[in-house]
Amino acid sequence: MKTLVVNRSILVLILATALIGFGIQSSYGQTITASVPQTLTEENLHGSVVTLTLTGGTYESSRFRIERAVTFSGIEGITVATFGLDRVSDTVVTVELEFDGNIDADGTLTFTVGADAIANYTGSALTATAAVTALEESLAASAESPLTEANLHGSIVTLTLTGRQFADEWEIGNAVSVSGIDGVTFESWRLDRVSDTEVTVDLTFDGDFDTDATLTFTVEADAIVGYNQGLTAEVSVTALEESLAASTEFSLTEATLDGSIVTLMLSGRNYEEYSFQVEEALTVSGIDGVTVEEYIGVERVTDTEVKVKLTFNGDFDTDATLTFAVGADAIAGYNQGFAAEIPVTAIEKSNATVSISPASVVSPDVGEELIFSINIAGGENVAGYQVTVSLDSTTLQPIVLFDSEARNASDVNVFHVSFTNGDYLPAGAFFADPIVVDDWIGDTFLGEPIWSTKVILAANTLAEAANGDGTLATLTFKIGDFKPSTLTLSQVYLVDSDGKRWEATTENGEVTIPDEPEEPISGDINRDGVVDILDLTIVAARFGQRGQNSADISGDGLVDIVDLVLVAAAFTDEAAAPSVYPQASELLTAADVRQWLTQAQELHLTDPNFERGIDFLEQLLTVLTPTETTLLPNYPNPFNPETWIPYRLAEDAFVTLTIYDQTGQVVRTLDVGHRIAAVYENRSKAIYWDGRNESGEQVASGVYFYHLSAGRSGLSVPHRSDFSATRKMLILK
Repeated sequence: MKTLVVNRSILVLILATALIGFGIQSSYGQTITASVPQTLTEENLHGSVVTLTLTGGTYESSRFRIERAVTFSGIEGITVATFGLDRVSDTVVTVELEFDGNIDADGTLTFTVGADAIANYTGSALTATAAVTALEESLAASAESPLTEANLHGSIVTLTLTGRQFADEWEIGNAVSVSGIDGVTFESWRLDRVSDTEVTVDLTFDGDFDTDATLTFTVEADAIVGYNQGLTAEVSVTALEESLAASTEFSLTEATLDGSIVTLMLSGRNYEEYSFQVEEALTVSGIDGVTVEEYIGVERVTDTEVKVKLTFNGDFDTDATLTFAVGADAIAGYNQGFAAEIPVTAIEKSNATVSISPASVVSPDVGEELIFSINIAGGENVAGYQVTVSLDSTTLQPIVLFDSEARNASDVNVFHVSFTNGDYLPAGAFFADPIVVDDWIGDTFLGEPIWSTKVILAANTLAEAANGDGTLATLTFKIGDFKPSTLTLSQVYLVDSDGKRWEATTENGEVTIPDEPEEPISGDINRDGVVDILDLTIVAARFGQRGQNSADISGDGLVDIVDLVLVAAAFTDEAAAPSVYPQASELLTAADVRQWLTQAQELHLTDPNFERGIDFLEQLLTVLTPTETTLLPNYPNPFNPETWIPYRLAEDAFVTLTIYDQTGQVVRTLDVGHRIAAVYENRSKAIYWDGRNESGEQVASGVYFYHLSAGRSGLSVPHRSDFSATRKMLILK
């Protein structure tokens, strides 16, 4: 330690061996020395404790008197901390320093102790000095990986302070800012003080820039302990060229557009996390009739890749371009969207016409079947075809051969349907199984789904191509509701013997209903001159429909249970006779009627007409409820590969059907579940077996046995069967 002793006439420099500090001796022999535990620097000056040691005298006993007599000079910004001066002993005083300043070069701090601080002393003030090393303060900004426009959102930048210390975290929050790139911000609560010299900042970015840029981080003086100015640091950010590209595995044509998968690849950005976020912000335009399939039409494969499944129900005559627009809401941390295009080749027109026959037909009764032919006229060199028939499935219901087991992930609802091959293509032609695709298009007022139904037919031959006129195929439908409907042909393509596709001209078909009679009968919904079971089923099919409707007998704007009971009340004696009840069992179930009765009775209406309707429904329920449980013969029999097993239940029961081979081994168990007392005879109600075993394999030809168990107990408890019966069936391939 260096000690400087000052005499009134002689200045002598003495090298001491104590702690670091300099002292000056008075003419009375008193000396003051300043010492610190470590060399003072600009970095540790704030908060340092300096010891002032008096030699040759004693300090006053009053700390306050000493405090008033001690001053500092040489470095601006030095003060004594509140209650920072302490009289340790008669000869020792400690001083805790506060520093709010900046030193650009090494300096000297001078401590002056006035005479008032020293007991029985009247001489000059004593001084001592201590050297202070200036440090170069700086702020550095760094990221774990190079910052780009693509990764800026969510990146964490570390701010490292040199030569100073950060203040407490709550003081830092509002004293750190970022500038240089529009859209870059951070929440103060996402700033983390990792250590005295390190802070991390979690960035958000909602913007766009076209050239490389620089982010500037500013740390104000309030964020730095004992400092009176701010610091800045910069980090470079690389601009990326964002783009969206659309591609398909095969070139898109008018014929292949429906059901095609388009991949949308994003460059320089990432998609939002969930597929529905992308789907809500994605649109497709450029070709009328092209849409994205509902529900599962968009799949987010990776951060930058999305697959889109298209549907198409339209027509175009020249090559066109599909434009896919992905809005900003689909892109993480971005404020604008992208667009991508993909060409689609139009199919040339052929001279052939494909039409529906009959072109117009008056609707038969509900539940009856209606057959339509798909005909071709003027065909030339036709080796195959594809035809899509669109219809209202509430009016025309396809005869379903395979139900829920035929569903798959690419379609909302897919069924195979009943059809007959036409005579146009030569013998040996391959006819693909026609399918029905049900697409959800919305809900009714009461939340019931509305479906748009398409039947897709396709066939081809490797033999000689066909020419001229003929029938491609026939389709059978069941009438589900008595109302007009149009059968629309779309995406009708013919394939020639060279594999080239041609688009055919189309002619649609329609189902109409009779004109309103001059003297209409209340309740005669189908206008056949009598109120009967058919009218009852039409009202039931329209439950919940609002607005003008012939089934709204009460005229209140809503088809409901009141309308149904009023129709039942209007039955003629002939329509209510037991002879019509076999037809009722085909169209209605005991469950339907039981539910109607419950709803009607809850209204507590005493109108005689309404009560008459309830009486009829009670009679109908009795007829529809079997008197005994019965297992009936399967149909068809023999069969290949599918059959239906009808039965009747006299009371509610849990139903299980087990199929055995000739050795008694179980082939398949069908857990039908709980069923109410009713007749289960037609295809929509009977038990269906597709001729497959538990492993999904088709069983071999031969005799099999089917056993029906119907009991009050479910399968989750020991089964006590109240009814069981076994019958024989034959698979013949």
